[in-house]
Amino acid sequence: MKDDNWSGAERARRIAALGVLLIAASMLGATLAGLDVRTRNLAPMSPVTCVGFIAAAIGAGALPRRHRLAVGAGLLTALTGAAGMLDSALDSGRWINRAVFDTDAAISVFTATALVLIGAAITLHGRGWVVTRRLAFAAGAIGAAAVIGFLLGVPYFYGGSRFIQMSWQAALCTVLISLAIIWSHPSGQFFSDTLSGRFARRTVPAVLGIPIVSGALATAVARAGWWEWSVAAWVMTLTAVGGLAFVVAMAVKRLEEDDRRLTELAIRDPLTGAYNRRHFLTQAENAAARARRYGESAAIAVIDLDRFKAVNDQWGHAAGDEALTRIHRALRARLRSSDVLGRIGGDEFAALILHVNPDEASHVAAELRAAVHEVGREMTAEGRPNQLGASIGVATMTTDAEVEALVELADQRMYDEKRLAHEVESRANH
Repeated sequence: MKDDNWSGAERARRIAALGVLLIAASMLGATLAGLDVRTRNLAPMSPVTCVGFIAAAIGAGALPRRHRLAVGAGLLTALTGAAGMLDSALDSGRWINRAVFDTDAAISVFTATALVLIGAAITLHGRGWVVTRRLAFAAGAIGAAAVIGFLLGVPYFYGGSRFIQMSWQAALCTVLISLAIIWSHPSGQFFSDTLSGRFARRTVPAVLGIPIVSGALATAVARAGWWEWSVAAWVMTLTAVGGLAFVVAMAVKRLEEDDRRLTELAIRDPLTGAYNRRHFLTQAENAAARARRYGESAAIAVIDLDRFKAVNDQWGHAAGDEALTRIHRALRARLRSSDVLGRIGGDEFAALILHVNPDEASHVAAELRAAVHEVGREMTAEGRPNQLGASIGVATMTTDAEVEALVELADQRMYDEKRLAHEVESRANH
């Protein structure tokens, strides 16, 4: 299912990035060829803007796997936007276009801001998904507000008379690139069947629809003569879109946290907090795959508690549950954070010990055995005498390791140890 989610997100991301690339490249080619590409007297994208969106399309298309290419394209996008902002402040956004492309086209400060946000989102993609998503949402809000302005015929939404107007092509490219970045999550998040995926798909119509409705109402009020249009209208809509985006992002984050908690419940033993048998075997399969591919060493230790039934019979099941919980903590404390500990049966644990040779694995097994004995001594000192112990069997992974066979081998060695201990105990009693 995850692969299906990712393939759907990947297709959508590539289509969006390709759309931006085609729009920006065709506009740049037409401008350089001297063609008049105005639409209804609306200014087209400037050549510098086209270059910025071409870089953004390449960066978004390279995410998340071709990281170096994406970072380079993201930096170029951000630098293009920053240069556009500086140019707007110094020379009405025309100097770069005049110097490089010999054209009097100008870059809008809104477009330049969007390019900076998009470039930062692409560049930071591998370092923090939350920051990347918020930057993409902010850029998308600028583009969405401009698109709304074009749809409603409200120039203030895309620049108006006080600023250089954002072209409709730049507005559309901003929205598409922002979506492409949002769709670049490695898990195919937006298209997944998780709570966050479903929530995101259901809220997108609201994010797009609410600003359109509010903009239509504001337009009607302005045309009725109740107020004059000003930049305040643009700020109002941008704030509304940004507020919606922030609310949605925070809601999705909470849903993701709920998802993680549900996942933990699905893979953890509810009593001890150890991994359950299914997840332990999954982790062991992953370790076996690494052993086959890279020659990494690992071992599986099966731990069966000795005389645990006597604790239940003598002190009750509550004492038995407490013993299991304390034993899990004691075992976990003797293992490294990279090792995996699971409860695979009623009184049976298993440890996946990574990067050890057979001698080191035997030493770890001795440490685990001592940990169980220590718990027994602690409970005896607290007034619940017992003879808790552990029998442990260890199997070392090889390059042709099969997990089920390894677990069976470790299990057999554990029973051999248990049987030998019983024989020694019987001879001692006689």
